[in-house]
Amino acid sequence: MVHHVDAPDHKAVRNWEDFLKEVGTIFIGVMIALVADQAVDAWNWRKEVAIAEDSLDDELAGSLFAAEERIKIAECQRRTLDALDDLADRSHGTLLIRNTPVSRNRVWGSAAWDAAVASGTIAHMPHDTRNSYAELFSFVREFREMNLRQQELWASVSAYRRLRPFTDTSRDRFIETVSQLRSLTHSMNLGAQQFVEAAKPLQIELDPRDAETLKAPLDCPMP
Repeated sequence: MVHHVDAPDHKAVRNWEDFLKEVGTIFIGVMIALVADQAVDAWNWRKEVAIAEDSLDDELAGSLFAAEERIKIAECQRRTLDALDDLADRSHGTLLIRNTPVSRNRVWGSAAWDAAVASGTIAHMPHDTRNSYAELFSFVREFREMNLRQQELWASVSAYRRLRPFTDTSRDRFIETVSQLRSLTHSMNLGAQQFVEAAKPLQIELDPRDAETLKAPLDCPMP
């Protein structure tokens, strides 16, 4: 009588082959699902990044206009501040500023950047693009603070649009205000030039109306 003692081994081998095939099928299925999920996730983030960049560019277009506007009025403001110093030197007893000095008060917004940071969208941007946006919006925050301070100082100067007593004490305050305006204006104008240069890689387009405003002649009445 012949005994087939190797039959169980063959069956075990077949069971292991079936098991490995099943595991392999499951593994491949899981990997395909993961790759597909990653592809969908990447596609969704590309969409979010594109939307965020549009918002960032729109917001920066306003800041770019404000920066180029500052460059345009820089010489006028320098002459105005010189004229205010001369006016203070020549005035005795009273002081009157006959023309409103040329100044600009702009928004310098950063809401789109704050939203992109909060949503995590900037982490999915290309490295250089992310750095460009970060640099520009750091300028924006500084400009916003300086602009507020500058407007306070201009308000002090504008108080003399009406004839007012001009004592030695008020003269000293007036001259100090003009000095602060000169320093602050110089810093903002220098920053504006740096901002315009830093914005070039992003190729931000100005609103057509803002572009026309920059082309228009500047009226610079002296005080």
